[in-house]
Amino acid sequence: MTLSKERKKYTYADYLKFPEDERWEIIDGTPLMQSAPTWQHQSISRELILQFGEYLRNKRCQIFAAPFDLRLPEIGEKSTDKDATNVFQPDLLVVDLDKVFDF
Repeated sequence: MTLSKERKKYTYADYLKFPEDERWEIIDGTPLMQSAPTWQHQSISRELILQFGEYLRNKRCQIFAAPFDLRLPEIGEKSTDKDATNVFQPDLLVVDLDKVFDF
């Protein structure tokens, strides 16, 4: 019978120590290196920013584009950002500014 190895769960605190010239996400505590987006991806992303931006003009929501760190703790995880085991680099994020507390 083989013993299973305990897998380290990475957190946002670990993520902050990763090389700055590399793109990473952490999903369920597992770090995943990201490749650079293609020009086609960037073209579509740019068009979506323009379309969403125009739609959201003078509304309470705003659109944000990468790069930025989105930290989403699991239910039961400590509520501090440093303990989050899910760290994403979304291409786009629409935020209702009335719902954001630390903005």
